[in-house]
Amino acid sequence: MNASKDRNFYLKLAMYMLIVSLLPLLLLSFLYYKNTQSSMERQLQSANIESLRQTANAIELVINQIGDSFRQFVNDSTYLDYATFPQGNYYEALTGEFKTEDLPTLQKYLSIKAKMLWNLDSLKMSNEYIYSVYMSDPSKNLMLTSGSMRYAADRFYDPGWSKGLDEEQFAYPIIMGIRYATQPDGKLRQVIPLVFRSAEASNDVVINLDAEALFAKIVKKLDSADGNELLILSKHGQTMVYGQAAGMEAVLDRLATGGGGEQSVEWTSGGRKLLAVQAVSSVMDWRFVRVTDLNVLYTSIYALRSIMVTIGSLLLAATALLAFLTTRTLYTPVRRLLQFATHQHTSPASPAKKHGELEAIRSTLVEAFENKKTLELRLTESLPAYKEKFIRSLFGGEVPALQEMNERMRFLGIRFEPEGMMLLIVLANTSKGIPDMKQRNMNKLLVADAIEQVVTQEWNRSCLLAEMTEDRYAFAVNVREEEFSDICAMGESVRRRIAEQTGLPCSIGIGRYCRRVEELKRACEEAYEALAYRDVTGQGDVIYIGDIRPAGAGRTAGLFAKDKEAVLQHYIRSGDSVKATAVLRQMVAEIVQGQEGKASLRQMQHAFIQLLSGLMETAAELHLDLQAALAAKQFLYAELLQKNDPDEIANWFERIVTVLVAYVGEAYQEKTDRHIRDAIRIIEQHYGDNISLSMVAERLQLNPSYLSRIFKEKVGQNFLAYVTSMRLEKSKLLLMQSDLKIKDISEQLGYIKVNYFIKLFREATGITPNEYRKMHNQPS
Repeated sequence: MNASKDRNFYLKLAMYMLIVSLLPLLLLSFLYYKNTQSSMERQLQSANIESLRQTANAIELVINQIGDSFRQFVNDSTYLDYATFPQGNYYEALTGEFKTEDLPTLQKYLSIKAKMLWNLDSLKMSNEYIYSVYMSDPSKNLMLTSGSMRYAADRFYDPGWSKGLDEEQFAYPIIMGIRYATQPDGKLRQVIPLVFRSAEASNDVVINLDAEALFAKIVKKLDSADGNELLILSKHGQTMVYGQAAGMEAVLDRLATGGGGEQSVEWTSGGRKLLAVQAVSSVMDWRFVRVTDLNVLYTSIYALRSIMVTIGSLLLAATALLAFLTTRTLYTPVRRLLQFATHQHTSPASPAKKHGELEAIRSTLVEAFENKKTLELRLTESLPAYKEKFIRSLFGGEVPALQEMNERMRFLGIRFEPEGMMLLIVLANTSKGIPDMKQRNMNKLLVADAIEQVVTQEWNRSCLLAEMTEDRYAFAVNVREEEFSDICAMGESVRRRIAEQTGLPCSIGIGRYCRRVEELKRACEEAYEALAYRDVTGQGDVIYIGDIRPAGAGRTAGLFAKDKEAVLQHYIRSGDSVKATAVLRQMVAEIVQGQEGKASLRQMQHAFIQLLSGLMETAAELHLDLQAALAAKQFLYAELLQKNDPDEIANWFERIVTVLVAYVGEAYQEKTDRHIRDAIRIIEQHYGDNISLSMVAERLQLNPSYLSRIFKEKVGQNFLAYVTSMRLEKSKLLLMQSDLKIKDISEQLGYIKVNYFIKLFREATGITPNEYRKMHNQPS
């Protein structure tokens, strides 16, 4: 009986302990549950609006960055030079054999157009979300695109680019609706066109944003919450980038009629309680709408309530176990491991029932070990891609700290010293004229293998190799600065090996020496610049930047002096034949004797080509057909490359300078005479006004000092003296032929003070105006 009472007391005590322990928890849980439900709704609305702001701001940032890139594009002189190039449509229409007199201007036009195509490529590369760039030139019936492509407007592969574009519309930019753009291969791509219109030219520049990229990299990352639907609508209600508006027209109308801006609407549809919030972008005039299923939110709250009930039950069970089964605490470590194994096990069935507790724990540990091995295998398979990405980042100037870079190189298995190197870029047309995609990729692998074999096996050098763009491979090699000739020989070996293995011609550009890995970006740019000269040097050549741009430090420094070229241009424009010829002879001597007489013929030819380019640009600016003036039978560059004797080259250049100076002298005299005639005409028309040298110079768009000098040289007296003498001659006629008063004559001539006019008249004639009138029988 006592044992039963003791047992009942023990049960009551256990019950009281459970009640005292659980009652406060239950009350607090209920209050916390209700407060959490209301606060989560408020926070959800606020969080949704903030998320929409972030999405809108991210897209606005992309458009603003593209706008900045476009401003740099149109501010470049190349854009205006191309848009305003005289008779551009004429040169676009040229076919067949070109006229000799058209060649210089045609060359300049083609050069400007090539720069424009390059600028379009640069504009496309300025932002990762730009899919393509079009430039419409109606005056030339021409469409220019990124990728250095040009099409007749009526044969352009994307004829629908201007659909919906109002000719009178002007914004910066004009953001059009999403559309499917036709690609050159006929496939479709979903894009968002941004149209920029220039005030100086009638050209439209269309920047097509990649809608899929915007969704994947901005919208999807910023809107990844479950249970949400995101809509992005244009000002006309068209769905942009992401989302479907079907079935939500009524809600969208309520948001649209609510005054715009940030707002929210709750409604019930199909038994679901929904919350819609809206944010509007002032830059794009887009509406960003997020719809949230509140039932999902309440599900989370129900889950929270279940957790509270579970916690209470666990506390109850724990208290009961503590009271009745204290010995079970020895089982706690095994129980916890089993819970972990049960939670991690992939099978929906309980592993404890199938294998027992210890077997379930062992199975979970084995599964974790296998997962680790799988991840390590995947990482090993991905190392080549990580390695090439890291090398490209080094070539692009993204150089981490030395310690981090060394750790990455060790991890990726790269053996390369961060000091003392040169960079080469191989241009091999692995895809040109080859429609088979499999063969193209095989050619790429052969090119990469050829480079690596030559560098690592033949020359036993450390190498960083990466495919930069289509058909372009960059590799850096550890060398000492005095081993420049080895690099050139290595380039020739690479070129020959590629030709042997693929049958493809290739050109190789070499940048200047890099003392540190941070200089690889500069060397990469120089190598690209060197490749740009392959049209002059010929395909299948190894071109060093110092050979074609020797003004900086390098092997060919001193062959061509830019400062002396500026002096030569000055003397040519000044018409000083003697000094121009003297400077020319000095430049030719320095080119021939450069590098202590060790300069190669090719290096000298590059320097002479630069000199000829400068003289041809001067002739073009003076509107002189240099080839016709020299009676040249072939293109001047070709004629120059045929000359090997330095004296013959010097005489040939002296003849060019003589022709230019003579033309400048004739043009100068004709221009000077025209300026003086125009100045005298303006003086005759406005001698009675407050005329001045500055006013006449401004009308003629001349420097006042220059006008004063040539006026004195041509007329024989300065500007003010000539105006005064003309006014006095006009006054003599008025005194003889009219009865105007002296004051009226003075004002008509532009002299406000009559006493000053009388003083000038007396100094010029020795008598007063009245005396002059009386001498000629005219009343005063």
